[in-house]
Amino acid sequence: MTGRLQKFGVFAGVIAFVGCFAGGVCLLAVGEDLYSDGIGIYFLGKAFFVGPMLILTAMGKGEKAR
Repeated sequence: MTGRLQKFGVFAGVIAFVGCFAGGVCLLAVGEDLYSDGIGIYFLGKAFFVGPMLILTAMGKGEKAR
């Protein structure tokens, strides 16, 4: 993977984390019903899974040993 593509992958992971985290917090803060709370918790969990996985994949840490 080239340097520019790797930097873009890390940037995309950070943006995904921040966006999902902010969306989850926003839904939990302004949500008035159980469905909004559930979706907010889902987005918080998604932030802590998708963002780091994109970063690890971009950095090449998830490749199998040959």
